[in-house]
Amino acid sequence: MKIPMPEQFRDVTVVEDEDLGKMILEIEVRGKRGVAYCKSMPGAVRPFERLRSRLRPARIDGVTTPGKSSVTSTAANDNGACPNRRT
Repeated sequence: MKIPMPEQFRDVTVVEDEDLGKMILEIEVRGKRGVAYCKSMPGAVRPFERLRSRLRPARIDGVTTPGKSSVTSTAANDNGACPNRRT
């Protein structure tokens, strides 16, 4: 079973709540028996918009970002062996 990733924002929309007159999040939840909608508190809108506005580069398996290579991968490339392994 594949679990949806939390960085997908397609199921969340910002709407105005008729009762409160404030902006809230409306979250579409899919289950066994169809789709249901959950509503957030008004205080959740601003953090959600900040999170959504962040730029997130696409991740590629096996590629590390510059300056974030691990010690084990660097040592393995230099010596041809893993540093934790005794030979």
